[in-house]
Amino acid sequence: MSYLEKMFHVCVLTWGIAFFSAIAYADTNKTLPQKKPLGLELQTKINSIGEWTKERPEVVSQWSKNEWEEIKEFQKKNWEQGKEQNAKNFAKLKSFFVSLVDNKE
Repeated sequence: MSYLEKMFHVCVLTWGIAFFSAIAYADTNKTLPQKKPLGLELQTKINSIGEWTKERPEVVSQWSKNEWEEIKEFQKKNWEQGKEQNAKNFAKLKSFFVSLVDNKE
């Protein structure tokens, strides 16, 4: 098979793949499902949750206060760990650069 024949086959295959890909892509755009409206069952569940929270404001309030306290404790603990890690990193970098200066002398 000559060089021109090989190139012809490569071009035909490339164009064929591109053509069929374009057709497949065009078909997928036409067959995408449409958005469905919110179902009646879901809407009733949302309404019942809303009514439950309106009837029990102290429960929701207490839950949010507890969550806020847990978040503050978590952040406080992690902030302290972060400060300790930064101090360790700084000490390691400082010792690295000090050892470089000492080796030059």
